[in-house]
Amino acid sequence: MRERYTDGALTEPSWRDDFKLYARIEFEQHDDLITSHLKSAREWFERHTGIVTAQRTITLTLDKFPHGVIELKHVPASSVTSVGYVDENGDSQTWLASKYVVDIGDATHFARIMPEDSEFYPATDDGLADVTVTYVAGYSDITTMPRRFRDTIFSYAEDLYNGMPGPSEKTQAFLSGCGGWQYA
Repeated sequence: MRERYTDGALTEPSWRDDFKLYARIEFEQHDDLITSHLKSAREWFERHTGIVTAQRTITLTLDKFPHGVIELKHVPASSVTSVGYVDENGDSQTWLASKYVVDIGDATHFARIMPEDSEFYPATDDGLADVTVTYVAGYSDITTMPRRFRDTIFSYAEDLYNGMPGPSEKTQAFLSGCGGWQYA
């Protein structure tokens, strides 16, 4: 079964002032550069851990429903917006939320969806991308994110700011303490 994730629109977090305190930068001349480095560091962190730092809507597309649970592999998930599918007649349908249960997970455990005890997954059209799960993942702001995640992003942004070609040993050590076991 093929899984395809699509990120929704993202407003880049405004972490610049927090980063400047972290890196002890007191002037404003490099603010645009710092913002760019923070974006690169955030993307790097998300790619290496599967942890979504900036809250956004994510769409998971599957060819069909699985035989077991549906795992939402971008963590932390905060809610499932909808589960849609193409039925056997080729019509788009929304699976009623009362027919499935969601275990929302956390930053180190995937959210999961499965049918309620007396329910089954609906039959699909046997085409491609017949199932679509839309959910929200990520942290609402920097204060809700575990400090070790923030420090890893800030450490790599500092490496970039200082002209290093890649993550420093300090940043790599921070990263190893952040999880990412899902993709190892």
